[in-house]
Order: sequence, then structure tokens, then C-alpha cells
Amino acid sequence: ELATLTAQLTAVEAERGREAQDVAIALQEIKELPEELASLSSSASALEAAQEKLLAGRTWAEKEQQRYVDVSTEVLTLQQMTLRESKEQEETAEKQCTELRSLSSRLQDQLKQLRHLDLKGHQGDDEDVAR
Repeated sequence: ELATLTAQLTAVEAERGREAQDVAIALQEIKELPEELASLSSSASALEAAQEKLLAGRTWAEKEQQRYVDVSTEVLTLQQMTLRESKEQEETAEKQCTELRSLSSRLQDQLKQLRHLDLKGHQGDDEDVAR
């Protein structure tokens, strides 16, 4: 699951990079529009077309910027989820190790007690034989 999230995160970051480039290009085109307007003839139709292009470019840039913000938010959310999951798994592993150590210690204690009882049992047999 962590590998899947990492792959998704990588894909989202790649998409975010492409979208950032698209936004930068669109903004550059928007900045160049006034120069294009200056070079156009003073005809009303040419001016109107340029204004429509400017408005369309601005609208597109705003939408792309919103998409960039949405993707960035999603990436941040995925990073937080991955970090949270990783911490939970680490805590679980630590708890399991602690439990395993405790069980191992208790088992060793019981083995010592069994050996002690076994030795006492054999000593009692030796005393019965001696009598």
C-alpha cells in the first residue's frame, strides 16, 4: 500500500510539474498579448478578437492555477497520510517487539523453573535409591 501511495504521489507530482509549466506558458502568452495588441491594426474586429483571446487565456490560466492548487493539496494530503501510516506501523512494530521480548523472558523463566523442578525430582529419586 505504501508503494502504491508512493507511485501515486510521484504521478501527481509529475502532473503538477506539467501543469505548472502550462500555467507559466499561459501567463507568458497573456503578458505578450499587449504587444500583440499594439501591433494589430486599429480595426474594431481585431481589437475585439484580441480581447476575447486575453479573456480566454486568463480564464484558462485561472482554471489551471486552481487545478495546480487542487493537485498540490492532494499531494500534501497523501504525504500526510503516508507519514501517519508509517508512524502507526512503526508503533505497532515496537509494541510487538516489546511483547515478544516479554514473552521470551517469561518463557526463559519458566524453563529455568522446569529445570529446577526436574533436578529436584531426580535428586529425590537418588535419595529413595540410597535408602
